[in-house]
Amino acid sequence: MNKLFFYLFLFCSSASAFAQAPNKISYQAVIRNNLNALVVNSSVSVRVSLLQGSINGTPVYSETHQVISNLNGLITLEIGNGNVIAGSFTTIAWANGPYFIKTEVDPSGGSNYSIVGTFQLLSVPYALYAETSGSSLPGPQGPTGPQGIAGPVGATGPQGPIGLTGPAGATGPIGPTGATGATGPQGPTGATGPQGPIGLTGPAGPAGPTGATGPIGPTGAAGATGPQGPIGLTGPAGPAGPTGATGPIGPIGATGPAGTYTAGAGISITGGTISAISPTLVYSSVGGTTNFTYQTTGNWNTMADLTTTITLANAASVFISYQFGSVVLSNSFIIGYIASRVMINNSEVLPLRHITSAGAVTNGPQVPFATSNGSTIINLPSGTHVITVEYACIVPYQNQASSPNFYSRNLTVKELR
Repeated sequence: MNKLFFYLFLFCSSASAFAQAPNKISYQAVIRNNLNALVVNSSVSVRVSLLQGSINGTPVYSETHQVISNLNGLITLEIGNGNVIAGSFTTIAWANGPYFIKTEVDPSGGSNYSIVGTFQLLSVPYALYAETSGSSLPGPQGPTGPQGIAGPVGATGPQGPIGLTGPAGATGPIGPTGATGATGPQGPTGATGPQGPIGLTGPAGPAGPTGATGPIGPTGAAGATGPQGPIGLTGPAGPAGPTGATGPIGPIGATGPAGTYTAGAGISITGGTISAISPTLVYSSVGGTTNFTYQTTGNWNTMADLTTTITLANAASVFISYQFGSVVLSNSFIIGYIASRVMINNSEVLPLRHITSAGAVTNGPQVPFATSNGSTIINLPSGTHVITVEYACIVPYQNQASSPNFYSRNLTVKELR
């Protein structure tokens, strides 16, 4: 933790007994960091509070200062001349003490005050007290008060901490070299020392000139044969020779056994001939013409349903197309409609649609009054599927107790490739 050493100086004197007090208190402190190094030439934030009554008393005045420490870590400020936070320095009743000065310091110059110290002002600054005393002359000596009861002897306080070691001083400069002294007298010759070790061999001298060639001596006996030397490395490959003549054709080999093969989808094999064939697509068409009795409710007319079944060897897209046409023989006023839907395996895939109304028919021939047509393409998995088109035909009528109604219908289902 950073450490703060306080040096407090109070200067509240005035030029004369009747001069105005300066309303300021000089304050100095030395700042050190957690390594006991001085915080030098740095911006430091200080918050000062004057507490009344006790060390935890009520603050009657607070202010802040932004100061620069010098090369010795010393900061200097004037209490009463900072940025006021609360209270008024000029209205402090110094006679209503005791007063304590609380200082809070942020060595980094911000507002994070991490160093706190509180100490008592043991003497009220004379000039500040005199300014509010009402007179510049001292009053008469008051009577001596009675002797108070002696209080108990307080316990001995703990040993205070040893002060921090100050920084080592700088090393002084080296002094000048002194003058050379006079040469002393020649001493006596010392005894001969022991023989020293033999010195190192000197370098070889230069080679002498070559002597004259002597006469050839007699031939010596042949020496024994030396061991076989290692095999030498393989030499590089020689250039390629010319291409030789083509040899005669060899005899034809025996015929191998016949292979086996199987035709696949869309492939036909006849004898040794393989050919493609067109795939067979699933196709179904049902329908016809019939008649049914008029209905006056909206129920599905099962007499008009068309159903077909298809079986797919593989998953495929299927095209579904249906038509429904109605013909009326009547000379009555008729209004009706037809509705249809497509079901696959009892699940609706094409919902109710194609509702068509008709107008009046009077004394005429057979007149088509409503039609319902539709188509769709749907992807189906392999397997057998039941496809149904359901119809509803509602024909209210007048003056015709049993007029017949003829209709034509058709359902086509075709596999796509």
